[in-house]
Amino acid sequence: MDRISSIIVAPAEPASRQELPWSFSSWLTRGACTVGLGVGILLVAGSSPAHAETLVDTIKAALAFQPNVKGAYTRRISARERVKVERGALFPKLDLRGETGYDYSDTPSTRNRSTRGTGGAGHTSLWRSSASVFVTQLIFDGFQTVNLVRSAKAWAAQAGHRVVNTRKKVALEAIAAYLDVVRTRKFVIMARRNVRSHGGILGGIVRLQRR
Repeated sequence: MDRISSIIVAPAEPASRQELPWSFSSWLTRGACTVGLGVGILLVAGSSPAHAETLVDTIKAALAFQPNVKGAYTRRISARERVKVERGALFPKLDLRGETGYDYSDTPSTRNRSTRGTGGAGHTSLWRSSASVFVTQLIFDGFQTVNLVRSAKAWAAQAGHRVVNTRKKVALEAIAAYLDVVRTRKFVIMARRNVRSHGGILGGIVRLQRR
């Protein structure tokens, strides 16, 4: 039970992205999931340990390869990155600017400059270089940036809940499919036993008729 619960709730992400604020115990308090998962596990546990291990593998495979689960993770990562982007506006901003290159000017100002002299060129040329540093800090923007950060955090929290809900839905679907297979296999075993039983009865009838 604990192993299955950890698989369903624990996200299949790299270690840096595995923090989830939800516990399995709180999740099991929700009615539909409690009934569906509890009944499924009881039925499987009553079959054999091999079946329980197969159920774990089935849930793992479903959570690892289901596109909806991967999509939910991607949206959560995007929402978290948006929080970082919006929060960046609260920190100081440092801009470094530099330029260098050849400068050629031929304008009325250069042609009429006092340093031109008689017969001098009407243009100027030089190698220009400049550099500048700008530091800016947001002081107050009418709470616009703060509200944007709060909105981004709300979207990130919603995306996190969607990841958990998607994993629960996929896990329950996997459990239901697994139980269908187990039930079908039992029906096949029962049908084979019935065939052998009817075959024995038919054989007995045939032997009685031959006497």
